[in-house]
Amino acid sequence: FIIFITLFALIHFALGHLSIVGTIAIILTYINLVYICLIMRIEFLSTYIRVMRLLCIVALIIWGIIVINPNVHAIILSFKDFVPQFISQTWLENSSNPCTSLYIYYLSSDIPESFPLFRNCGPFYEPGLFASYIVIALTLNYTHTKKIFNISNIIFLLTLLTTMSSAGYVSMVFVLLYFALSSKKTYIKVTLFLAILLLWEPIYNLEFMAEKIESNMMAGEDDASSRFGAIAYHAEKVAVSPFVGYMGGKMPNTSLDIFMGHALDEQIISPNGLSYVFVYWGIPLAVLFYIFLYKGLHLMVANNCKKWEAVIIYIIVLSAAFSQTITIQPIILTIAVYAITNNKHLIINDKQS
Repeated sequence: FIIFITLFALIHFALGHLSIVGTIAIILTYINLVYICLIMRIEFLSTYIRVMRLLCIVALIIWGIIVINPNVHAIILSFKDFVPQFISQTWLENSSNPCTSLYIYYLSSDIPESFPLFRNCGPFYEPGLFASYIVIALTLNYTHTKKIFNISNIIFLLTLLTTMSSAGYVSMVFVLLYFALSSKKTYIKVTLFLAILLLWEPIYNLEFMAEKIESNMMAGEDDASSRFGAIAYHAEKVAVSPFVGYMGGKMPNTSLDIFMGHALDEQIISPNGLSYVFVYWGIPLAVLFYIFLYKGLHLMVANNCKKWEAVIIYIIVLSAAFSQTITIQPIILTIAVYAITNNKHLIINDKQS
């Protein structure tokens, strides 16, 4: 597998998609992923859940303190002078969410006008990205414990609500449906189904929900920064390099770039992780990636779930990737690589609290 990735990365170096530094970085990344799968094995999931729980606790505390006392915002922000900032000024100028990274928390440079509707980014540069990883942690934790309202899940749910992410809330509905379908207790099934039916409309009508979803749909194919427009934008890129993709490297300008006035080689944020997989890998390997992702998830949860549950978990993970390019990030890639490096089910020894 590592030999294949090395050759594939070298192909992209030869095509001019990757620099020598980028090529080496990708090879080292996949060596690390294989190491995690072979050494940590199934413990990777429990470790991921613990790390996400800790990040959520920190995020809830900081978010809660700022909501209660906005003056604390400036005090916390002052700590940026003591830590190096790895985010470029160019990125901040083009970002819709210019913030300061404190490593364990990504804090908005200014209190937003919508305060106290203060979106919780956690350690990530975008609240929706934080929400995607929380949804995955929430789902996987439930598969291990089969408990809906244990301490970890309550922390995940509360933190997910503070992100105010429209895509995160939609994914949360899928998670609640999974809870309802898999629960053996009738009253829990009924309660969850009623909660979804009664709360869906008022939640959808929240300003950040309805406005965000409708604006993305109205943008159509002419805006690469919208979730639906990103699909058309990615399709143009795939058409130029359908077999090997770009592996996250430089992409040539296409008609949508020209239409939107993008500069040559300008990297555009096109937030749809489902279609971006085809840009990254090319069509043949993208199809294989989705197969391995399902198999990796199935292997990781097989001791705790039935096969139909694994399918639902897979759908939930895909829904979390619809608005974020997490499909080419280490967490999701590790799950896919797990299907290659492990061919038997392993018992999960530790239970989540």
